[in-house]
Amino acid sequence: MEQLNEDIRIEGNSSSIYFSSSQVANTMLENNTFGIKLYARKTDRYVMGKEKKVWLKPVSSVQEMPHCTVNHSLPAIIFSSGGYAGNIFHDISDVLIPLYLTSLPFNGEVQLLSQDRHSWWIKRHELMFKALSNYEVIDFNRDKEVRCFKNAIVGVKSHRDFGIDPKKFPYGLTLRNFTRFPRLLIISRKKTRAILNEDELVTLATSLGYDVEIIDARMSLNNFSKIVNSIDVIIGVHGAGLTNMVYLPENAVLIQVIPIGLESIAKLFYEYPARNMSLQYLPYKISVTESSLIQQYPIQHQVFTNPNIAKKEGWLIFKKVYMDNQDVRLDFSRFKCFVESSTTSTSLKH
Repeated sequence: MEQLNEDIRIEGNSSSIYFSSSQVANTMLENNTFGIKLYARKTDRYVMGKEKKVWLKPVSSVQEMPHCTVNHSLPAIIFSSGGYAGNIFHDISDVLIPLYLTSLPFNGEVQLLSQDRHSWWIKRHELMFKALSNYEVIDFNRDKEVRCFKNAIVGVKSHRDFGIDPKKFPYGLTLRNFTRFPRLLIISRKKTRAILNEDELVTLATSLGYDVEIIDARMSLNNFSKIVNSIDVIIGVHGAGLTNMVYLPENAVLIQVIPIGLESIAKLFYEYPARNMSLQYLPYKISVTESSLIQQYPIQHQVFTNPNIAKKEGWLIFKKVYMDNQDVRLDFSRFKCFVESSTTSTSLKH
């Protein structure tokens, strides 16, 4: 594994990486191209004999480098998904665990470039790649761009076959850390305050790397509490089902979807307690167009402009309008950023 800084230019279709020769510790190598093999199973002479080299080309001036066609603000990791990839043991042991160990410090803000990339193989491990990086994996060999980075890691670190040594960097980790995928729970309501496009919410959360659970809030408390205790993020419309946040682990995320008219009780019943329990609380106040009330009242109606009028008419009237007869259809152009922001503390990046 080689770590490069400053001006790095990656020309994937020629398997070439240009960088300043001042970074080469051995002055004998200055201005001399040298090749390295990226696959992590270094002790297997058979498979390493079949691996293609990536050519590192130290240069003394910018003029010797190809012109940048794409500039990246992110660091890069170039890894091999060749070798024995396709066999599930080697997928995990030789590629994904080493890639996890190498990418972990970047918390998803890293660009992955895969030598011997196959779309079907990336798709097979899609959940893992979404947890390791917030960006699509680039096909190193077929890429026609000259990509410029300030930081790049060429190759990956490996501790041992299908394992992580807690005594090695990044210290204190075990396979348990690797297998902990971020989990998101949607508290499903059927009679009132339902999320009408719940299936699309599942698709969105899955695309962001979450292992998604959907649970009816009426499930028995015993089973519900056990599930919630293993969850990283809860999404639910304001209602009694959110009380199960008491079973969330510390620093988990609660996203409360707040229908029209329910802002004050949402804050009182769930925001204040969530903050007192050291949960990360994200309130999502729906717009008028996301409420099913828009199908019952004109947009300038006092139901939208002044919910306090209904409160003055008594709790039963207020409850009937805003709690019993209101559903939600999420606008994902607005809501997506709430789900995305919750990933910063919930995935196996940590």
